[in-house]
Amino acid sequence: MFDIFTYLFYDPINLDSGLDEIFRQLAIQCMEYPMTRQAQHKADQMIEDMIYLSREYSADAAIFTNHIACKGLQPMIQLLREALREELGIPLLSIDIDVGDKRFTSLRIVKRKVNNFLKTLF
Repeated sequence: MFDIFTYLFYDPINLDSGLDEIFRQLAIQCMEYPMTRQAQHKADQMIEDMIYLSREYSADAAIFTNHIACKGLQPMIQLLREALREELGIPLLSIDIDVGDKRFTSLRIVKRKVNNFLKTLF
């Protein structure tokens, strides 16, 4: 299992490269932070990253939690679902959440959705 927030796509900053270069590298690194990296491009970057990570971790399935206010990623879910199925043969479960209000999708609902999804895998 992995979380997109903990998988870093950037190289370390070279602190011996001078102040201007350090700031340049930091700016590049900031654009590679999880979600910033995927949201600044078309769907291709998100799809490529998820296929890469799913392959890297030999995933049997994927679960995508989608914050309801993240309008840039919502249209990508179906494209991601199709790409994961076509490229790797794995299914995708998408769960809409609100990171600021746990009442939107209760833990009970999340557990039910995940359990129902897992039943389709076996």
